[in-house]
Amino acid sequence: MMAGSGVSRREVLAGIAAGAAAGMFGSLSSAKAAVSEMVWATWDSNGHPEYIAAFEAQTGVKVKLSYLSSEDAQFAALKTGTASDWDMINPSLNGSWRYIKAGLLEEIDMAKIPNAAKMYDVFKTTPKVLDASGKQFAVPYLWGLNPIVYRKDKFESEPDYTTLFNEKYKGQLAMRDYALESIGIAGLVAGVPRDKVFLMETK
Repeated sequence: MMAGSGVSRREVLAGIAAGAAAGMFGSLSSAKAAVSEMVWATWDSNGHPEYIAAFEAQTGVKVKLSYLSSEDAQFAALKTGTASDWDMINPSLNGSWRYIKAGLLEEIDMAKIPNAAKMYDVFKTTPKVLDASGKQFAVPYLWGLNPIVYRKDKFESEPDYTTLFNEKYKGQLAMRDYALESIGIAGLVAGVPRDKVFLMETK
C-alpha cells in the first residue's frame, strides 16, 4: 500500500500481530482423557479466571498458570529443558517458526478442535504455524495487540496508522515500544509491499 493512502489496523494485524497457542501434549479435546492437570505458560493478561473456570468445568482438567516475562525467555526455557512441565504455551505468530524448527512442539490434530472452523479465514490459511511438510503445531487465536485509542473531539475522522507520521500530531501520540509492530507499520506506511514487510518480520 502506498504511503498516505491509509493503513488500517485490520490489514497490518492480520499478518504480523496475531498470537498463537501451541500445545506440547497434543489437542485440548483429548485433555480430559489424557491428564488431570495441565500447565499453561501464558501472559498475565491472558489467564483470566473466567476463561480457566469454563475450561476446567468442561474438561475436568485443572489448569496451573505459569506467567511469562518475555518471548525470548519462553523459548530459552523450552530449549534448555527448564520448562519441561509446560503443556501449552503462547508464542507469537511470527515467532512460532523457531519453536517448530527446534522440535519443541507436538503436532496438533485440528480434527479434534471443532471450534477451529469458526476462526477467521486468515487464521486458517496462514503457513506460519506449519512445518515444511505442512503439519500444524499451533493455533492462531488473537487478532492483534495494538488498538488505536483516540478522542473523537480531537479527530475529524477515525485515525489509522498513517496518523502516527502526521506532523500535526507530533508529540501527542504514542504506541507500544515493540519492534514487531513498529517495523511492520512503518514499512506499510512507507509503501513497502505487504508481503515484503511480513517476510522481513519473520526472518
